[in-house]
Amino acid sequence: MLIAILFLSLASAGILEVIAVPTIFFGILLAFIPKKENSKGIGVRGFGVILAGVSIMVFAALKIFEAYLTYWLFWVGFIFIVTAIIGIVTLIFNKTKHLPVWAKIILAIL
Repeated sequence: MLIAILFLSLASAGILEVIAVPTIFFGILLAFIPKKENSKGIGVRGFGVILAGVSIMVFAALKIFEAYLTYWLFWVGFIFIVTAIIGIVTLIFNKTKHLPVWAKIILAIL
């Protein structure tokens, strides 16, 4: 309950949007760093994709929260969330082949 109140108060103050938008761009920049030849795991590029995806989901959640103002913001936020989830799940299932299936599902849900 306290987390929900904190989230709503930060969202109404606009602080979360100030944090989410630059984090999206930072994650996208990290995603373009060249990958090393023999690297294992997700690396910096994967971290950038996950960071951007999570930030997009936070930003989209804020837009859905503000959707009572205008109806189209709901669909913009919904499309952002679906796209980010598809991207993160694709990254996790392609780059973490050494993990068991149950761990991949937990990571995808997170």
